[in-house]
Amino acid sequence: MNRIISPLETGMRGSAVGDLQDALKLFLERGTLEGATRAVLAGLQRERAEQAYGDYTGRLVHLFQEQRRLEATGRVDETTARAMNAVLGEWGLLEEPIPENPCVVRGRVLSADGQPLPGLMASAFARGLRGETPLGTARTDREGHYLINYTSAQPSRRNGGVALIVRAYDPNDPNKVVAESPLLANAPAETELDLVIADRSYRGPAECQRIGEHIDPLLDGLDPADLDAGQIVLLAARVGIDQVQLAYYARAARLARETGIPKEILYGLFRQGLPDGKTRNGNLRTRGLGSSGT
Repeated sequence: MNRIISPLETGMRGSAVGDLQDALKLFLERGTLEGATRAVLAGLQRERAEQAYGDYTGRLVHLFQEQRRLEATGRVDETTARAMNAVLGEWGLLEEPIPENPCVVRGRVLSADGQPLPGLMASAFARGLRGETPLGTARTDREGHYLINYTSAQPSRRNGGVALIVRAYDPNDPNKVVAESPLLANAPAETELDLVIADRSYRGPAECQRIGEHIDPLLDGLDPADLDAGQIVLLAARVGIDQVQLAYYARAARLARETGIPKEILYGLFRQGLPDGKTRNGNLRTRGLGSSGT
């Protein structure tokens, strides 16, 4: 097996995440990890198929950290990676040497006027004579930051660093490139590349959509319309979303279920400070917009 590298965290994709998920599955099978449900194991298998660091991978990392008395963050830091590799080493499963040059590319995706764009997919590629090799993918956070981890074996660095390029994609159209970095030949092991979207009309995914993308994988089948105040506080802290915005999202989902009005419209009304009650005839009050939704 390959060694676990760090840092790894929610939103990241690539072979390094797949190595982590293979190790977690092995820990479960050999009893090193206890307390995981069948649903979590099934979720891990789905995420492994996409090499995606999702909620189930994070839960198992959190469980490993708790049982090893490490800081339980659900994120693989250097200490957690070392502890996992120690277990794999004890089992004689680490035949490969530690990569000489674990690599990372990070940066921000910004609009033409310098505003951060959260919720976009940033993908890194190594360009060669025969085409491009995907290195990994990560979703930008609320400040537009992305971080992609890859290893020296992907591809080989015998002749120096990879010829690196990073692209940002519209989450509503995975094939639509909205920004692209310059090609960086012989990229160092730690690279920072910011991407600026030239199209001034592009503002990224809507806020309501971004909130859903962050919290829906954590709900474990729970309808966001049924979130109570305590659950909203917990989820907001976990994913770094403003509690008021998440409360609006839950309220919009609840009223959408009652009225059939899309929650995106309702969320927009709440964010504008418009009332969310109903008039006597059952119509949603949309004072200030010049119309009402039914």
